[in-house]
Amino acid sequence: MTGRNRVKQFRTAASAFDWPALHELACEYAADLYSVSALPDDIGPILMVLRQSLRYEDLEIVADAALAHELITPAVRRHYAQALVDGGNPAVALRLYTELATDDTALLVDQMEARGGIGRCHKEMFLSCTEPARRRRYLTRSLDAYLTAYQENIAHTWHGINAVALLARAGQDGIELPAGMP
Repeated sequence: MTGRNRVKQFRTAASAFDWPALHELACEYAADLYSVSALPDDIGPILMVLRQSLRYEDLEIVADAALAHELITPAVRRHYAQALVDGGNPAVALRLYTELATDDTALLVDQMEARGGIGRCHKEMFLSCTEPARRRRYLTRSLDAYLTAYQENIAHTWHGINAVALLARAGQDGIELPAGMP
């Protein structure tokens, strides 16, 4: 099957909200990834379909099989990290994002999105944590990552919006931020 046809199958199942069929496609595709010597060109569009459909478990299945290839694209790592954080695993995702943010071989957009992802991971840990000192530390790290990503490219407003939302939450919760924070 050609890559274009496979992407079309994924899109068709996703647009019909046929989650069992989409899961089966993901499992078959992952098995195919283990049987080829190089990643096919359709890996990116398929990961995007799974991400846009909020099918994080299926995205993890496909991305994990893709990661088994020695030369892995930064975009695959970014999508995998996104699936992990959306699936409730921000600490694991943080490791992938941190590595990607400093990867000199990655495109600038992947590095910048990874910095935003670092902010997201810390935000999720902030929201889950109840221990005050760690909670404040997660909040500060999240703000720092979001503000850095936003300042790198203000056209990516979502990083700035996340920073503003965190500042509002800090004020609401009475969390004092370190000197130098907005």
